[in-house]
Amino acid sequence: MKVGILAAGEGSRLRAGGLYMPKPLLPIAGVPLIERLLRALQLLAPEEIVCIINHQGSSVADYVLQHYPALPMTFVQQDTASSYESFTVLCAHLRGAPFLVTTVDAVFTPDFLPQFVAAAQRQSGIDMMLTLTTFIDDEKPLHVGLDAQQRIRQLGEAVRGSAYVTSGFYYCAPSVSAACAGLPPGRVSALREFLGWLVQQGYWLQGYLAPKMVDVDRPQDIAVAEQFVREIEGMSAEHIQSPLPPGEGFSGGEGPFKKSYMPVSLLGIYREKRFSPGLHAAGDAEILELTQAALARAGYRTTLIAPEHLPTMSPTARVVFSMCQSLEALDILQAWEQRGVLVLNTPTAVRACYRLALVTALSQTTLPFPQSIIVPLHTAEPIEAVCPGLPEHTAGWWVKRGDVHAMQVDDVVFAGHATDVPAQLIRLRQRDIRHAIVQEHIVGQELKFYAVRGQVIHAFAPHAAHGPPVDQDRLNTLALQAGEVLGLDIYGGDCLMTPDGALYLIDVNDWPSFRGCRPVAARHIAQHILTQAQQRGLLGSISF
Repeated sequence: MKVGILAAGEGSRLRAGGLYMPKPLLPIAGVPLIERLLRALQLLAPEEIVCIINHQGSSVADYVLQHYPALPMTFVQQDTASSYESFTVLCAHLRGAPFLVTTVDAVFTPDFLPQFVAAAQRQSGIDMMLTLTTFIDDEKPLHVGLDAQQRIRQLGEAVRGSAYVTSGFYYCAPSVSAACAGLPPGRVSALREFLGWLVQQGYWLQGYLAPKMVDVDRPQDIAVAEQFVREIEGMSAEHIQSPLPPGEGFSGGEGPFKKSYMPVSLLGIYREKRFSPGLHAAGDAEILELTQAALARAGYRTTLIAPEHLPTMSPTARVVFSMCQSLEALDILQAWEQRGVLVLNTPTAVRACYRLALVTALSQTTLPFPQSIIVPLHTAEPIEAVCPGLPEHTAGWWVKRGDVHAMQVDDVVFAGHATDVPAQLIRLRQRDIRHAIVQEHIVGQELKFYAVRGQVIHAFAPHAAHGPPVDQDRLNTLALQAGEVLGLDIYGGDCLMTPDGALYLIDVNDWPSFRGCRPVAARHIAQHILTQAQQRGLLGSISF
């Protein structure tokens, strides 16, 4: 038997409630929805599993492939307009044999799937068996009308008074994928319309009354689902709490989730959209979500929120790991710090990465750092009066906005000659930027590093496939010294190695996206968060 998983939805109702992680990774009682589904699918020993995800679903694929390498998984990454379009993609991959199609939304009893598949395989002649439930807690339930043999005869508004609604599991004969392939484009636009069309065309759709299950589509569904988990796993009420708002809780699990959940509340905060432009947004979100997953594997439940929610929140979490960079958010988190909350990176360290503060701090150390000049732009004086004369013997100058890191292309501009610098400063002044940094250009090979305090996780040359060998010890030492100077816990930076082997620190960033090493980095970040929390007395012993 083959299996298709529908996981390409945007989770818009969850996002509207402040939950920005991909829905498959949403933890219910500490276990992501995709994790619960895969545990159940393992019991079926499928020959192939095809999962469709959208363009933001890379972290879902990474999670599954890391923790279930033995499963015969294939991921199709494609944005689709509807669940029906996703269904057609799965049908194209699974045609020619019976297959099970499921969503990732449902929380159900452990014995449900084997019983459902066995019932479908016993029923000869059917085209599809789909699950039905009488537990209706959905904004748009699809009601069905049954005959005495539980064959579906009608769907939708015509049988709105029916006690039965569909619940997201479909066991399909090859005739269904053939029918799907044969439909003219545009004939149906939603999965419920396709089911109705099948009934109208005389296909045999058999109903299967499933035990109670809970679909998780909205933030309020999380509490309902976790109450259901308490019922099916026999947990007491104090063992699970909904992650909205952040609370304390315990849970257990199998597979990657083997530890008991500790009584500590952790809160993760996404980066503001204006500080995470374009392609950076997906990478920034992914490293935060992978960190959450690593904390879950260690036995700690967390909630992720958008920074816009901070002004209306009280500091209920004991531990906060944050990618925020706005001064407004940092002020709130600093107030939380003063009330005993552990915040990583600290607001002070994040402010130290604002370019003006960064250049000031690094220029006062013995670390190798390019000559940098701070130019005030908020005065009424002419640029020539505030920008000192620059020598022409250098390889050029970089003109950088002096507050935050680059958020658009012209925030950092190269000037090949000293005479070109004033024009670039005028351009920044016209944008009401108060300070600029003029920094000498150093010729050399660019190197990037990612670090968690005390350890460089990854270092590489982004633009040189075959550059000279890098003295890894010197690079590590420079990176760690920079982190100590700025007080950073989770950070990255840029260096330059000159042709004669000299190493210069160019820039440092608080909590980068850790491109190319996110799963490994997330584990190190989570371990550091928990170690710091333990040292502060916020939780007991930990293990990874």
